[in-house]
Amino acid sequence: VTERDWDDVWLSEGFATYSEALSREDLYGPANFHAYVTNALFQPYLASSGTLTYPIYDPVSKWGIISYEKGGSVLHMLRRVMGDASFFAGLAAYRAAHSESVATTEDFRAACESVYGAPLDWFFQEWIYSGGHPKYDWGWYATPNGPDTDLRIRLRQTQTVGPVFTMPIEFKLQTTAGDTVVTGLVDAQTKDLYYTVPGTVTGVVFDPDDWVLEQHTQQPTGVLPPADAPVGGVACEPVAPNPARDGARIAFHLPDARPVTLRIFGPDGRLVRALANGRPMPAGDHRLAWDGQDGA
Repeated sequence: VTERDWDDVWLSEGFATYSEALSREDLYGPANFHAYVTNALFQPYLASSGTLTYPIYDPVSKWGIISYEKGGSVLHMLRRVMGDASFFAGLAAYRAAHSESVATTEDFRAACESVYGAPLDWFFQEWIYSGGHPKYDWGWYATPNGPDTDLRIRLRQTQTVGPVFTMPIEFKLQTTAGDTVVTGLVDAQTKDLYYTVPGTVTGVVFDPDDWVLEQHTQQPTGVLPPADAPVGGVACEPVAPNPARDGARIAFHLPDARPVTLRIFGPDGRLVRALANGRPMPAGDHRLAWDGQDGA
């Protein structure tokens, strides 16, 4: 199957690129496959994404990273959205309908939808007909709940190129009862995900197998990005010194004047100390000192 027009050049080059990854999966196993996707598909695009802001459909440069590596990355993500059975059945339906002939992106979408049983136009609109990729500012906060832990994960999309993306994101929850992987649908600029898991949460890993072409920045544990913070808004620097015995300095930036309360939590999610307690502060850089003690 080849493209009907050069606007759809990704149908040949993106497919060829992802086929290289699939051969790795078949020959060497899942770990090699995921490493290949990360290093040979995702990274070439992300390293140049500042200038590669145009869509895959009708690309500015037809013989480059957008058609090849990003095109292959899109097939990788479509596989995650559809699931293996539907994805490979969709490829078979696409080949059966257009073998030894030509096709368009919409022909490929129709073949996928014929086996998936649900619309996929949302995915094609954001990944094929739009440029850019999601950038997530995220954090997690854990609260003890008897023998379990209530976990909240907040994500904010901060990209300035492309739409607000809808994508399922996997998280590996590391707990004292063992690790588990959960999936949350992130379909808004700011999205909170809630989970209750056995034991104490000791860590959260974002998209552990690299299924989504994205960039993410994690806030310190227990510090969630404000739901209404503007892009480039409140930023907290790493606490120093780390580790700290007798106290620490906490530096942060405010994009505008606002009241500030800085809360410090223990690894068990318990509130240890609150600083500033609603004190009005002007825009700019600030630093608060913590003496390392519990209390109000």
